[in-house]
Amino acid sequence: MALRNFVEGENAQKFHCLIYANKAINLIRDPISTLKHHINMKRYNDKSARYFSLGADLNAIFPKLVGYTTNNGGGQSIGMMPDLNCAEYWMDFRYKTFHDSQLINDCHNIHNTLIIDMKEIIGQKAFNTMQKLAKYCDFKEIANTEKAFFEEKISKYEGVLPLICHIPQCNSNIFITTKYWIPMNGIINYEIQSRYEGVKLPQEIEYITDKILENQKSEIILVVAKGEKERLLRLSEFVQVKQYCKSLIECIERQKRIEDSKALSETKLLDYLSANKPLAKKLNKILDEHLAYINKARPDIVESWKYYQEFKQL
Repeated sequence: MALRNFVEGENAQKFHCLIYANKAINLIRDPISTLKHHINMKRYNDKSARYFSLGADLNAIFPKLVGYTTNNGGGQSIGMMPDLNCAEYWMDFRYKTFHDSQLINDCHNIHNTLIIDMKEIIGQKAFNTMQKLAKYCDFKEIANTEKAFFEEKISKYEGVLPLICHIPQCNSNIFITTKYWIPMNGIINYEIQSRYEGVKLPQEIEYITDKILENQKSEIILVVAKGEKERLLRLSEFVQVKQYCKSLIECIERQKRIEDSKALSETKLLDYLSANKPLAKKLNKILDEHLAYINKARPDIVESWKYYQEFKQL
């Protein structure tokens, strides 16, 4: 069970006390990088644009897909660029951010907590870390053949995918997605289904990636509901479907590059905080409370956080 959010309210303490774990993992990160992550987080903007028919103008679809939390002066809305002015919104959003000490203090029945820095589960370090965690949690040993999987970046196409292309000639939907957003053993959880706005993802699927992209290498996959593959392949317009889907993949990669180029850095965030002293003072107070437990349990990790240490010098 993943306990990521801090619940507040009259029954919150009771709820947290009912959670029992003999072993727990606390994944932590440089808080300046955490704040930067939320500011840069890709949101699903116009979800209706994700469902379109064969032949639809792709240049009209892609600019609508991705949005970012922005400060409109009187509240939060979705804009087309990451907005440093929404930093305070994320600072105050205790449900999701900066609540580690509050959460551990409320969860009286969670014992033996292992604290891990985020950098230990990213890239080439991820596999070794997961092997250690498997032993710690008494899970099945992870095979070396799975190393590449743990080194992948799951959120690579976040915001841009998934997409659904309707083929009216055979009344089928082609789901353009990644292997992370398809049914697992026939199970579709909320996290997966919520990405397919208004379109029910089939529990059983068939892959058509190789039939459309052929020898083209891509992390993007194309699937249809089980039983629809042969009907699609027999279409007299299948060559048109292939050409359209190849153009679609090119547009996906282009939009991914556009969105990735919008990301703000920790340095930009620190400059913003340096120019907003009252906000920096407020964040410092929030982080003092958030990090109280971690400072006591793993001061070495806190000291290793480059951007947090720079923030303390503002």
